[in-house]
Amino acid sequence: MNFSIYSIGLILLGISQFSCGGEPAKFYEVASFPETLQKNCREGNAKLYDECGSQMLIAKKAFELANSEGKTPLIVFGAEWCIWCHVFDKHVKGGYEEFSYKWEYQGKTQRWRMFELANKAAKAQAKKLNKYVADNFVVVHIESDFAPDGNDVITSIGFDRDNIYFYPYILVVNDQGEYAGHMEAYDAIEGLELREDSGNAYRGFDREILLTELMRLRAGAQ
Repeated sequence: MNFSIYSIGLILLGISQFSCGGEPAKFYEVASFPETLQKNCREGNAKLYDECGSQMLIAKKAFELANSEGKTPLIVFGAEWCIWCHVFDKHVKGGYEEFSYKWEYQGKTQRWRMFELANKAAKAQAKKLNKYVADNFVVVHIESDFAPDGNDVITSIGFDRDNIYFYPYILVVNDQGEYAGHMEAYDAIEGLELREDSGNAYRGFDREILLTELMRLRAGAQ
């Protein structure tokens, strides 16, 4: 049996992940909403977004928790089919080196396992980003396509829904529940978006740039 150098590298990386771990649970817990997902909602495959329930209620609970803990609500307006929504969630929760995604796109389940090989500082950067998010934000996933009132959440904070043209759209609100800022499109922020690693297709972020953007949003919401 012939193995390429790259294949052997992936096997070794898999072994190292099994033995030392790179999962978000090893880091800091990020308060995230919705807290639970309905198993009988649509195909029941959702991982991040409640596609059936009230998004206004989700936002209300998240805003209340954020106020009680002195944190900023970080709205991730998107949809279950949006791979970048899943990538963002993995990054802020501390994922690094190995990423396994499962999401629904056009009625079919998609799977993608990818490896972060080029960045030798990934673990330290992941922990730093994760800690900042855990200490300063409550993440609020608001579903845009199928839920009954996702757009109402955006309107309720004083932002024009017509200005949203990409997913995920990242917004923050202040302690009064009012719009306080948003992140520009990933490809408009130089160096933030990563689509290739070691010659292979990849989806990720430069964590230092992402951290800078989140710090800017947090400062603008206080």
